[in-house]
Amino acid sequence: MGFMPYVADVCLVALAAIIKWTSALQCYDCQNVTDVNACNKTVTCASNEACFMGSTLLTNIERTYTLTCKDNIHCNPLGPSSALVGRSVANDESSSIKRVVACHECCATPLCNKALCNHPRPATCTDDQSVDCAKIHSLFNVCADIQKAKLVCPKFCNLCNVVDGNWNWWSSWSRCDVTCANGTLTRHRNCTDPAPQNGGLDCFGIGTESQMCILDRCPVHGGWSLWSPWGSCSVTCDVGMQRRDRSCSNPYPSKDGDHCYGDSRDDQICYEHGCTNGGWSAWANWSSCTATCGGGLRTRDRMCNNPFPSYLGRYCDGSSQNIDLCNNVPCSDGGWSAWENWSSCTATCAGGLRTRDRMCNNPVPSYLGRYCDGPSQNTDLCNNVPCTGTDIQFVVGTPVMTSCSGNSWTIPRTCEVAFDTFISRANPQFNLQRATFTASKTGTYWFEWNLVAETTHQDFYIYKNDNQIAMMKFDSNHTHVTYANQVQLMMNDYVRLKRCAGGMFVGNLNLHYSSTFTGILIS
Repeated sequence: MGFMPYVADVCLVALAAIIKWTSALQCYDCQNVTDVNACNKTVTCASNEACFMGSTLLTNIERTYTLTCKDNIHCNPLGPSSALVGRSVANDESSSIKRVVACHECCATPLCNKALCNHPRPATCTDDQSVDCAKIHSLFNVCADIQKAKLVCPKFCNLCNVVDGNWNWWSSWSRCDVTCANGTLTRHRNCTDPAPQNGGLDCFGIGTESQMCILDRCPVHGGWSLWSPWGSCSVTCDVGMQRRDRSCSNPYPSKDGDHCYGDSRDDQICYEHGCTNGGWSAWANWSSCTATCGGGLRTRDRMCNNPFPSYLGRYCDGSSQNIDLCNNVPCSDGGWSAWENWSSCTATCAGGLRTRDRMCNNPVPSYLGRYCDGPSQNTDLCNNVPCTGTDIQFVVGTPVMTSCSGNSWTIPRTCEVAFDTFISRANPQFNLQRATFTASKTGTYWFEWNLVAETTHQDFYIYKNDNQIAMMKFDSNHTHVTYANQVQLMMNDYVRLKRCAGGMFVGNLNLHYSSTFTGILIS
């Protein structure tokens, strides 16, 4: 118990320490008795011994007592930890609440040990007259142990309101927790008569008791056996039924046990091969055509009923409908409209061109009708008169390539194009070596570039001054490209032709000699 003081024990020890025995001490001497009043045997203690009582709790209400002499060292609260300190208390370690289950107390007056370990609460809150509570508290701080101090110095230690708990009556036994075989009954009691208050001890013992209850043997409920294998199918083709069974024999029900729940028989659909495959009927007659000319459609049908396929039989292969073209004759051929008016002439002198158009819409040909015969455009020469000295015109041919600049990867590589020959009369405004025309007059000019490529995948650019105004592109589908347009030029503006020279065509111009560059001042 350590050095924690214990009220009644310390009081007795303090008295024993100050008493000097003048003769041998007589004490009661009995072993393991349940009634101390029945102990009449005495013994004479040695000079170093005191009277002793030891009490042990056997059950919740039954104690045994041992009365004899003990060496004074076991009654000394300042002795070793194994000593019995005045009044020693052992606790119930199975509970979180301290309960006294054993008592060891000493006294030093003749035949005093019958009165030990028995400290009923007085009717009034008074201190034990044989104990100097103030003195032993100042020496040993007895009030710190409430459970000991309340027995000898309750008033001095201000413990008059401490109440130990006491059990109330047991409740009635509960009903058995099963309806058959062996089960359990329980009953309860509460620590409320009174309940512990102000630091008082809780009730010692258990609050719940149980005992076995034995009832009649339980009934045995029936259990299903395993399903039998599926029986054979009820048909040899298409769809039938098959069956399996089980019995309520695992175990059989007994002693009013329930029969198995569920069905003892199970049926399912079974599938065999088809009994009959389908067959086509004859084709029905053709329907009427959807058009009287220009091509229409007609249909005819057949049915998979010769015979019908059975439930699992195979349906007929192939289509149930046949579609055919009909009345595949034209409704009408196309006819030309009247010619439109002539366009303006492309030149004011030295010969130009004009065109006019017509359309195949008089009437428009039907779906299978023939398109109009002949061309849809007519071309004619115009203004075929010599030009005067003030007129500006030129036609050059036989192109060649001169200098190039840039590279073919980071900066586009362009090459100057030159022409060798004036096809028309010479014109000083055209520089053959640079394929460049420089305007001597402000006005509207008409230019035409007619280029024939000997290889594909090359590009030509038309520049007005330093600005690109058009591109002529050759590919596998276009080897002859013509570009014509009106260009407004101020005096000294120039127009030139360049080629993008990339990859394998760096060293060759690849233009046919029949390529031409034509220009004329039209206003």
